[in-house]
Amino acid sequence: MVYYKIIQIVLLANFIASALKAQPNVFYIKAGNDWIYFYKTGQKGDSVITKHNNEFRLVCKEHQKKNLLIQIDNARLMPLGNDSTVFAEYLPGLKYEAWFVQSDDSLSAEGTLKKGKMVFTSFLNGTTQVDKTRIRIQIYLKKENELILENVYYYMD
Repeated sequence: MVYYKIIQIVLLANFIASALKAQPNVFYIKAGNDWIYFYKTGQKGDSVITKHNNEFRLVCKEHQKKNLLIQIDNARLMPLGNDSTVFAEYLPGLKYEAWFVQSDDSLSAEGTLKKGKMVFTSFLNGTTQVDKTRIRIQIYLKKENELILENVYYYMD
């Protein structure tokens, strides 16, 4: 009976360890009733290497985008291809803010109204006191004025 329990515990621990190794380095953030995913793609680790390892993914539901505010120190997040992939452009000494803006509605060729998409935008917000070797990314919920994620990446040439 005791051996059976020990075998169960060992198997459970082994299963949990293998499951943790298989998952990518992703931040799952609970925002209200939904999840927001933010992670760096490519080479893992906490360093952003110029033009080679500076791509991030921000995945959330369409209705959540209008409530997100991202503050970035020593870099600017710029869209890359679609609205969920962004890259960090290293700009030492500057602070940027980024959020999604609703584009204008338009008429399709058939004459039906198409709702405007959410577009990722980034704006200069002054200077920063954060060390120039660090890129700090903070994600806030605008309505609640709540910080839901803060992460620091180290810049290397």
